[in-house]
Amino acid sequence: MRHRIRFAGTVLRLIFEWLFTILVAYFFIIIFLKATPYRYTALVLLGLYILSYITREYSPNNFVVLLIHAAAGVGLYFADIPRTTVWPLICIVVYMMSSSFAYTRTGKYSILNDMPWPTFFFSVIIYAYGYFSKNEFLTTRAYIIPVLLLVTYYLIIYIDGINVYVDSTKDVSGLPIKRIVKTNTMIVMLIIGLLIVGLILGEVLGLDDMLLRLIKAVLYLINLIFLGIRALIKLLAFFIGGDREQINEIRDMSIGEEARVIPAKAGEFFDSILKLLMALLAIYILYRVAAWFIRLLLRRRNVSGDIIEKADVRTGSFDSYSGRKKKGRGASAEDRIRAAYKEHILRFKYDIRLENNMTPEEISEELYDKEIADVSYITMIYSDVRYGGQKPTREMFKNMK
Repeated sequence: MRHRIRFAGTVLRLIFEWLFTILVAYFFIIIFLKATPYRYTALVLLGLYILSYITREYSPNNFVVLLIHAAAGVGLYFADIPRTTVWPLICIVVYMMSSSFAYTRTGKYSILNDMPWPTFFFSVIIYAYGYFSKNEFLTTRAYIIPVLLLVTYYLIIYIDGINVYVDSTKDVSGLPIKRIVKTNTMIVMLIIGLLIVGLILGEVLGLDDMLLRLIKAVLYLINLIFLGIRALIKLLAFFIGGDREQINEIRDMSIGEEARVIPAKAGEFFDSILKLLMALLAIYILYRVAAWFIRLLLRRRNVSGDIIEKADVRTGSFDSYSGRKKKGRGASAEDRIRAAYKEHILRFKYDIRLENNMTPEEISEELYDKEIADVSYITMIYSDVRYGGQKPTREMFKNMK
């Protein structure tokens, strides 16, 4: 399971870098080199990224990484590819090599904790340039690729979260990890599917053109209002003591011609409003269907026989929804271990925030990271007894105290 999760995260990062690099390569070739990109640029970049990722994963040291990337650069130089495409590709190979050096030093990829704003900001700049320069090739790529980047980014966030969850529960036995991952994956796929459906719906209904016409209609009406106010001021000035030139200026404003266009502009305005309301209704229906389906999926996660414990910081006690909790005489050995663990952890209720969904390992890590206490040993005893099915021993009770 962990191996497959890690492999999926690696593939998604490869796709994310590959997509963004395609956009950057097209931008520099078209804008700075004034040339048409090589038709197989995307496929060449994909092959280079696959080579680079395999190299960084299995190379014993950075010298091998250097040799393989240098060989890829030399191969590109002598390949039957236009020079205007070769040089940007060689620069990208240098970037891949530096990324591989960083990976071989740490052996893992950094967890994405925040949206990669520079990537999406650069994508918006490329789209804006393609739009205003009437470059349909660049505009189309700069529209599709950022959408794919956003979907890939959300998948990376999800895989990173699953990886952290699996690592935090690696010492807990009996958890239906495969079923949990499968259910969560279905939910994430549903959300991404809704995102794609929304984009297709916007394209079919022409929401971008609709919003543009709506903005133009609003601006036109505002301009007409200011024009009328200006004419009214000049008319008042004429009656107060003006001359005939002011009347000529009012006539030159062509307010009558502007007013005749109002019905058409108003029609565009209300047509855009109607389409927008239809789109919002469709989004609401999709939301209701998705919420129902997610609730249906989550029902499968209830495992019979689970004992759910809730840390109630306000009362200083743990509530159990299955079975009685005892501490003194008559309590089972497992109950006494759990009660001792509870009593010890609640000593730190004012040092950290105890949440209902926190695992013992998360509590232990937070206490250790904040240099409050080291409860890893009693956490291990509690987890072994609570989830691992081990029988409590006299030595365990001694250590818990």
